[in-house]
Amino acid sequence: MTYLEKLKNNIPTISYEVYPPKDSAEWSALYTTLGSIFRRNPDFISVVFQSETLNDNTAMSLLSRIRKELNIESIAHLKFDQRTDAASEIIDFLVGDQDQRALIFGTNTVAYPSIRQVMKSGAHVIGNVCDLTENTLDFDVEHLKKSQNCGVKFAITHPFYDNELFYRFRDEALSKGISIPIIAGINPNQFVDCSKNIETLFSQCSDLLKNDVNGIHFYTNNASRAVVRTVDQLLTKGE
Repeated sequence: MTYLEKLKNNIPTISYEVYPPKDSAEWSALYTTLGSIFRRNPDFISVVFQSETLNDNTAMSLLSRIRKELNIESIAHLKFDQRTDAASEIIDFLVGDQDQRALIFGTNTVAYPSIRQVMKSGAHVIGNVCDLTENTLDFDVEHLKKSQNCGVKFAITHPFYDNELFYRFRDEALSKGISIPIIAGINPNQFVDCSKNIETLFSQCSDLLKNDVNGIHFYTNNASRAVVRTVDQLLTKGE
């Protein structure tokens, strides 16, 4: 079953985000992380694309290798500031790849025009990242509504640490007619102490799953230890 089918049928997804490394040491850490993720059957992996690496094919190569060598659905996460020209150029490049079926957009001023650009190209947008902070909750809901109207299939939040804030956001979104699934974005590396990370992660993720979250997306920072141990605990306890 694909992750879109799971989301449609209210089955929680587990997914991860990685970014293109800058040196050989970082590549080694990433390969270890991808190997650990692969053994736990992820629903998808997102790869970060940024405007400053527009002319670097590393992100595109990583995206393609995850899909073709690991047979894991991979999604480009486009993170831009105000450079509409950079957004347009990299989007044209991505949608030119017939295998690239999915794009995620970050929260910024170029998001809506970029989403419409992709929709017109015949490709589709299936995710949109929302900030989810106490001070921007109303904006986040408004942004998500516009994203849904543009045709996105689901949303992923930025990392948060207060589940009650997420539940408030989800309830407010539902009250505004937002029906697309909202996946919780989690930072698995909050503390230097790995055991403390695992303890905190398990508690947070377990609570989310008990409260019918649509999915959990780990922003791994290319590190896997806390993530995989948490996922293993969740699976062992049948969460």
